[in-house]
This record gives sequence, structure tokens and C-alpha cells, in this order.
Amino acid sequence: MILPCPLLLIISSTLFIVSSKKKSLKIVFYSIIGVAILGIFALSFFTWIKSNKNLKLENKDLISITIKTTEQEVTILKEDFDSFIVEINLLKYKKIETDVKTKGDYFIIFKYYKGEIELGKYRSLFYGQYGPTLFKDDFDGLAQKWMDKYKK
Repeated sequence: MILPCPLLLIISSTLFIVSSKKKSLKIVFYSIIGVAILGIFALSFFTWIKSNKNLKLENKDLISITIKTTEQEVTILKEDFDSFIVEINLLKYKKIETDVKTKGDYFIIFKYYKGEIELGKYRSLFYGQYGPTLFKDDFDGLAQKWMDKYKK
């Protein structure tokens, strides 16, 4: 991640030494700016990719899975636990604090023998401790899909 800075210095100093005329200085100046912009873009891109995380939920010792909204509550059947867990583990989230103090429109409760995990789009409760989880719209889509499957 720190690679663009030394690379930028090497390129800019080489170009500066090679150029001796005023026209060449403009080219060097714009080259340095271009390389700096590319370096910043590459650094931010790799930071964005690295910060996406996946859940690692398991079916071991799982008692129940419940999807809740303000109006409705649906419990997933035991035979569907594996497929639901596979789908939710594929979702990506970021551990970013937001100003949102709600879990979101949907939240999913995993009851284990050890305790509960409540997943929300913006924040989640992991065994009694809140943490930020910023999911994309896929979270709401997954919850809605499974709620529609179990509607009475």
C-alpha cells in the first residue's frame, strides 16, 4: 500500500533530472500530478476492496433463525438453515460506524445455545456487544426473499 509513494518519488526525480528546458518542466509537472492521482486512486481502490468482509456463521448449535420487521416475523425451518446460512455468508459488509442508530428495515436473529446474534443492515448485536455492519441493499433483498417464501 505504501508502494505508490516511493514509486512516485523515483519517477518524478527521474523526469526532473532528464528535463532541462521550460517546456519539459510542464510535462514533468503534469506527469507528477497524473502519477499522484493514479496512486491515490489505486490506494483507495485496494482499501475499498480489503474492507469488505463476509460473515462466518455456522449451523453448529443453531436453535432458530428469525427474520423480523416492524410488522412481521418469520421463523426459518431447520431444513432450510444450511441454504440460508450459505446465502447470508456470501453477503459483504463493512465495519463502518454510521450515524444511523437503527438496525434497518429488516433484522435477522440467530439463536445459538451460547447466545444470540442479531444482524441488521447498519449495526448488529454479537453475543451482547453491538458492532457496526454496513451491508449493501443485498441484505434487505435476502431478508425479503426469505420472508416471501414463508408468508402465511
